[in-house]
Amino acid sequence: SFITVNPNAARSMVDLIADHPPPASVRFFGLQEARVPSGSIDEVRVKFAELRWDAHIIPCKGEAGCASAGVALIVRIGWSVRPVTADLCGFDIPTSPHFGFWYSEGVFSGGFVIVVLYLEDTIGMAHPNTGYLDQVPTVLYAIGKPFLILADWNMNPHTLRSSGWLNNINGTVLEPERTTCHARGSANSYDYAVVSM
Repeated sequence: SFITVNPNAARSMVDLIADHPPPASVRFFGLQEARVPSGSIDEVRVKFAELRWDAHIIPCKGEAGCASAGVALIVRIGWSVRPVTADLCGFDIPTSPHFGFWYSEGVFSGGFVIVVLYLEDTIGMAHPNTGYLDQVPTVLYAIGKPFLILADWNMNPHTLRSSGWLNNINGTVLEPERTTCHARGSANSYDYAVVSM
């Protein structure tokens, strides 16, 4: 099983895992808005490794109090995963603090793709979010494998479904059992997964 979470800083996620270890059935989780600057990646990886997790981190933009975005795939040590590269899909993979693509040979015969995605808050299906979303089908089509997208969509599942974007990737939403974002007196589900059908 998996978890998708926006801890708003990877260091707080390290503390959360140390204090409340996930069940053994959880093999990996996606972090959105990890806020790890490139100069701190090794330090954060070491902290996750001490807890028996491998951290695959795409750095954020900005530093310290101005840091924003950044995504990561955190996997149990021993779980087979590697970044998607040109040798796997035939072209250079775009990089962004808003998304990352990984390939896992575990579970499915022939492997599957894991995407971790973070969309901008309050703008829904508008630029630059549409630009980030345009990158996803390009990579998924090139690889042609089952996929799992772990994301902070910053929009509810209904908005994503009604946009028609899921039709582009032949995906379906896996909604959480409870709301994931509690802010400004409201509760919404913005952190959820999309899987191939």
